[in-house]
Amino acid sequence: MADRQFQQVNYSLEKNIVRLYAVVSMTSSTTPVLQKWNPPPPGSGSVGTYSAAATSNPAATLRSNGWQGINSVTRVSTGVWTFQMQDAYQRLLQIGMNATNSTGSPVAFAPAWWTTTNVQSNSAPFIKISLLSATNTPADPSTGDLLFFAFELQNSTAV
Repeated sequence: MADRQFQQVNYSLEKNIVRLYAVVSMTSSTTPVLQKWNPPPPGSGSVGTYSAAATSNPAATLRSNGWQGINSVTRVSTGVWTFQMQDAYQRLLQIGMNATNSTGSPVAFAPAWWTTTNVQSNSAPFIKISLLSATNTPADPSTGDLLFFAFELQNSTAV
């Protein structure tokens, strides 16, 4: 852990910005799996790992599943995914993404969100995206790819 004091200041005219991060692995070219981070035991000298986040829970509340603000991710059609959020937000500001293949080399994809995205829903807030290939068409990642997403949202309490 860095010996620093991080400040809660983002020097933006937008108020109450929330950043959520999601890691998705591809178990097949059509199956995205939301991952959770498993830190190493303190002092073990080992490295942390990712594993599949919980997908079902008897409590069946939005926060019972998923990981760090993301409830689940599902493939809708070729290159089109829906991220179910754990909380509602005022609006989506930005999406960033990086992807690597199974050997760790970069993969060229760009995320674009659909106008049907609804992060304001209290019962089922979601973000719908297209993964665009280098030819600007929706495409599915390959088996073994790992995708790192950064979502920037405005908190629902923002005014």
